Amino acid sequence: MSVQDFKKIENKFRQFDGLKNKDVIEEKVLDAFILQLNESNLDSYSAFKIKVYRRLISIFSFFAGLVFIVLGLALIIIPIPKAFEIKTIFYFNPQDGLTISDLFALAAILLGNLFIYNTFKK
Repeated sequence: MSVQDFKKIENKFRQFDGLKNKDVIEEKVLDAFILQLNESNLDSYSAFKIKVYRRLISIFSFFAGLVFIVLGLALIIIPIPKAFEIKTIFYFNPQDGLTISDLFALAAILLGNLFIYNTFKK
């Protein structure tokens, strides 16, 4: 099944997103939900496919975040040759400091944290 098929099925479920308004009385929301559910052509297999698709996306996002974090930490911890260190921005002592490659590593760690955060966000 292709991504376009999943998008078509997901668009069928988008009509129920408008029912999440907290200001409306629950009975009206339930009546509107039942009416839209009766009018739509959804089945449990479509819902299962969407659930599996979203789960796979979140698993991939989680592992991509872990990879970014590990690579960022490795870039900071493992010493790199002087040819790859572009410029030192801040010196801690005459031999060591914060380089641009360290900033790239910190950006990778932050990106990995963002991926993992978005995985568990509802």
